[in-house]
Amino acid sequence: MGLFSKLSGLNKLVEAYPDPAGDWEYPRLKETVEVGRVVYQRCTAVAAAGPGLALRVRGNPPLLVPWGALRYRRTKRLHWRAAHEYDVGDPAITTLTVMDGVNEEMKPFLG
Repeated sequence: MGLFSKLSGLNKLVEAYPDPAGDWEYPRLKETVEVGRVVYQRCTAVAAAGPGLALRVRGNPPLLVPWGALRYRRTKRLHWRAAHEYDVGDPAITTLTVMDGVNEEMKPFLG
């Protein structure tokens, strides 16, 4: 994995929450997400599904973050749009920020 994966903590997420199959039908392609302080603009596939949030950031292995590993932190702006930041892991490995539309798809699974 590259330098940005290490700076953002994405490499640690992939280690902690690998998705070896990675064969989800990703309804959201070219999404923008922020991992730590690194923005992955329009290069992430996202699927909110029963077991967790499936992510595939271009150039990195797929990951599947279980719903129980996400802790809501705050609403914020990312590229002038509404976004939502989560701590990932307990203790937190890094943060994950998703755009408002993705967050709406996540809500039914977060309880």
